[in-house]
Amino acid sequence: MSVIIIGWLVDEYNRLKRILPEYEKNLVLLPKGSLSIRKIGNNEYVYLKRRENRKIKSEYIGSVSSQKYFDLKSKIIKRNFLKKEIREIKNQIADLNFVIEGLKRKEKQRECRRKVKNS
Repeated sequence: MSVIIIGWLVDEYNRLKRILPEYEKNLVLLPKGSLSIRKIGNNEYVYLKRRENRKIKSEYIGSVSSQKYFDLKSKIIKRNFLKKEIREIKNQIADLNFVIEGLKRKEKQRECRRKVKNS
């Protein structure tokens, strides 16, 4: 029974190990930083703020109604989602590794007991 469970866990472990590099590759392609909106008079303008060499850089994007703002906003939302997913995948990999190793040790102990019992 535990051999089947170990097999399922190993399959999930391998699946997560396969998709992690793809998620990380996609993360690198997305812009870093956060959007900041400044109100000047009756107009609102968007800036992308990010860290570069320990300094905060601010890049003008356009007005809040510009297509560039909406595109950038969706990319930043996607980046934040990917960061959260990558963190969760890494935690799941660590948890699965812990469980798999524990089950393998337990299975080896059972095998040793069977061999001693059958001797």
